[in-house]
Amino acid sequence: MWGLIFVFSYITVCCSAIRIDKFYKKKYELMSHFKNFEEYKKALSEQTKTRGDTKSAKSEALQKSTDQWNVTLTKSIYAQKGKMLITVAQCDETTYRIQNGTEKIAKNAFVENQITQRIEIPSSVTVIENSAFDGCKNIEWYEVDKENPNYYSIDGVLYEKSDHILFKYPMAKKDNLFRTPSNTTKIADRAFKGSIHLREISISSSVVNIAADAFEGNCNLREINVEGGNPYYTSIDGILYDKEIKKLILFVNKEKTEFTIPPTVTHIGYNAFSHCHQIKRVFLPKEISIIGDSAFAHCYAMRDILLPESILSIGNLAFEDCTSLSEINLPTHLYTLGNWAFKNCVSLTKINLPNTLSSVPNGCFEQCTALKSINIPSSAITIGENAFSFCSSLSHVELSQNTIQIKDWAFSHCSSLSEIKLPQSIQSIGISVFECCESLLSITIPSQIKEIPNAVFKECKKLTYIDLPQSVYAIKQWAFSGCSSLTDITLPNTITQIESWAFCQCESLSFITLPEHLKQLKKWTLWQCPRLKTVDLPIGLQEIEDWAFSECGELSDLHILHEDPNILKIGKETFDRTTYEKCTLHVPDGTTNNYLQHPIFSKFKRITSANQ
Repeated sequence: MWGLIFVFSYITVCCSAIRIDKFYKKKYELMSHFKNFEEYKKALSEQTKTRGDTKSAKSEALQKSTDQWNVTLTKSIYAQKGKMLITVAQCDETTYRIQNGTEKIAKNAFVENQITQRIEIPSSVTVIENSAFDGCKNIEWYEVDKENPNYYSIDGVLYEKSDHILFKYPMAKKDNLFRTPSNTTKIADRAFKGSIHLREISISSSVVNIAADAFEGNCNLREINVEGGNPYYTSIDGILYDKEIKKLILFVNKEKTEFTIPPTVTHIGYNAFSHCHQIKRVFLPKEISIIGDSAFAHCYAMRDILLPESILSIGNLAFEDCTSLSEINLPTHLYTLGNWAFKNCVSLTKINLPNTLSSVPNGCFEQCTALKSINIPSSAITIGENAFSFCSSLSHVELSQNTIQIKDWAFSHCSSLSEIKLPQSIQSIGISVFECCESLLSITIPSQIKEIPNAVFKECKKLTYIDLPQSVYAIKQWAFSGCSSLTDITLPNTITQIESWAFCQCESLSFITLPEHLKQLKKWTLWQCPRLKTVDLPIGLQEIEDWAFSECGELSDLHILHEDPNILKIGKETFDRTTYEKCTLHVPDGTTNNYLQHPIFSKFKRITSANQ
């Protein structure tokens, strides 16, 4: 039974670690990406509970497939006594009629619905949340009841009566050309998202506001024309600008391999060149100052781009997935660099960081697998989450002496990183910062660090030496797990807490002295340390939990200072699969009989006192 419990617990822990890792790397998952059936069921139940109708999320609406990781919704979920549509079933009907009495359609209600082609909206619906119809690739028509007070439809296109907002253009509508009605004043977020058949859009002079992501994912759009009388927007050769041609809003000529931006432009907008797969080179004007979020994201063919010194800000995901970009020089006066700005630029071998940046942003160079070295400028006091994670060629990092914080996963999976010097200025290190840095040989922890975080050196298989300062009081879960080359470690006596799995699977670890103020040794702390030979248990230790020394087959000497073994609470499986015949238990003088009568320690075949 204990074996089954152990296996189940271990699998649970491993799956938990995987789920945590996926959570940080995929922050914007939708319903269809929940990790398993129970998680989806729980999330859905909590969602409907917060909306006032817990009975709406009945378990019979959810059905497992033969694959436990997939979920099938067998009927639509309504909340608030049928007034709110939460989620639509994956049905076989091409027309979906929202039931009468529904007042609100929640965000993502139709997400990834692949069957429905027509949606009929009753007069009772007064609120449709943004992104309600995201991912509906086969929707060709929205039909709104003529009595609806807030919405109407024209030729299958959904509008909001207030201000005559173009709310949603059907993704699968087969027209190549669309003209906004003469009374349209606004184009909403995601209005044309994923409209695969559209080639040309004509914007009327009445439109005064276009949302930043109105055209997101329109890879086939070739031309946008704006009526001459429009006071806010204009177009040149089918490319959308603001009226003064200071902001390039959307570049749509996808066939061009090179493009020169007009000299008056100072701002490249959100998603402006995103998914322009053919573009290889863009020439920026000398006075440009802002590159917006995702401006050049997914421009796979872009090989190089010259950034003028006038640029002050580069947005989030600005060059994400520019997989052909090999080198880039950042302007010396750049003050803002966005999160994930160069994520997955797999050909990037060289980049400079200017001395104007206060941090290396989250995920900025994540998965830049060709990047070999980086110098952190003295101005940068923080290295963000995942800043260099999965940079598998990164072998040299020069940290600033002013850096005070390295956040979670900053250098995780940098498999070529063999050495890194942490400056004494560092005050905190996040979880998994060096996880899976398989070439890391040694490291010295700065004197201001108070705890060794979760999984910070997990799977650092070549790590042979680590120096822990007297400031450290805690070693968290998985901190050194899988450090298979670590032979011994001295723990400072300031440490009062060592959590589960801290040193598990340290295959070369032969000796460890536990700190004298340690009160508890958690489960699996030294599990699967097959070469561990000597352990000294401190006098202050009060409890050893199950499997703390499990599968330590070479343990030969265990030193205990407790005169009364009953003071020490010990689990029945603490020494599971550790050879009781081979290990000698060293106890204080005159206490041998006490240990021979103890239900756990009596299993040791050799118990000796200090004077023997």
